[in-house]
Amino acid sequence: MRILEQLEQIEIRAKIARDSGILQQNLGKIEQVIKRVNSLAASLSNAATAYQELHPVDPTLQTLIPDIQTIVDALGSLATEVRVKSQFGAREEFTTGLGEAEKLMKSIEASLSQSWIGYQEQNPRPVVDRALLTIFKNSGLEVDHLIEQFDDASRDLDYMVDFRIPRSDFVQRYQTRLDALSAVSEGLTGVVPAPLASFFRQSDSPQGAPLATLTAEVVNFLTEHQIIDRYSIRGRR
Repeated sequence: MRILEQLEQIEIRAKIARDSGILQQNLGKIEQVIKRVNSLAASLSNAATAYQELHPVDPTLQTLIPDIQTIVDALGSLATEVRVKSQFGAREEFTTGLGEAEKLMKSIEASLSQSWIGYQEQNPRPVVDRALLTIFKNSGLEVDHLIEQFDDASRDLDYMVDFRIPRSDFVQRYQTRLDALSAVSEGLTGVVPAPLASFFRQSDSPQGAPLATLTAEVVNFLTEHQIIDRYSIRGRR
């Protein structure tokens, strides 16, 4: 009986709202709320994808599970409330729960973004001197395949790091592109003699090339191609 009485009261309030023009104003509010609910749902979907990507490489993200579940529950409640109040009018306190869910969503996204940045820092790009590849090409050496591989990998890496949180398959794709850059560096062995390739790879590393790698063959090559000034040989053996 109490449920029937409540329904009757809702119908009475809805009729009053329609007659007084309040409902039209409330429906305008509801349209804005629906947009926010849809945006929250999209954010949750992206966050769930990012979590699936990053959790295998960052187990600490497990602590986000309760917050993600809170957003899931909130969306269920909000969807029901939207349907009801689209028919019977909205009150000012309608958006209270939505605002809290949106704030929690931003916190989840911030944690995922920090994890994504941390993953990139822990997996830096191999250093490859593209300008050197261009010099090789201009000298008639067959390096077009290495330049193409370098450009494709670098372009895709730049694309992925522009995302605040990763999308589907980004972590595996990121590692694949890092491997491709490493292969470019290793591919120098097929272009120049092994001692030269070793010298160039070590020169590109943070430690630099040791003095022992500056053989007569290397010096002759650098001099012949007028690139000896590009390299400072560190005095380590």
